[in-house]
Amino acid sequence: MKGKEFKSYLANLITIAIADGNISKKEEAAIERAYKEINAKKTDLEEAKRIAERGDYQVTPVGRYSERIRSLEDMVFIALADSGFADSEKNVILSFARAVGVKQEQINTILSEAIARFRTYNATILCPSA
Repeated sequence: MKGKEFKSYLANLITIAIADGNISKKEEAAIERAYKEINAKKTDLEEAKRIAERGDYQVTPVGRYSERIRSLEDMVFIALADSGFADSEKNVILSFARAVGVKQEQINTILSEAIARFRTYNATILCPSA
């Protein structure tokens, strides 16, 4: 991914986080982790926040297919961060999944893997010495 793609990728995640009306501390932490995992710059994250918080941003598939799937996985992970899916988050995620061409069976797999990933992530936060 390149600069503009990083910004769109991160704006997608932030859009999920704000879809239910606010960004929780856990969502913020999950977004921070995602931006580091994709090797984006702090300035990319800050610009993505500005883009998403304008209110007119629509989630946008970016990059190769594998990056689009990763984006979907991260979007699900962000939605799980504050204890489940709000309908507004679910609608945006499903719309994105359709735009990427993901079928329901794949969505189910992504969801179950994101739940497992979140449990591991949450356990690491609660017990960092483990």
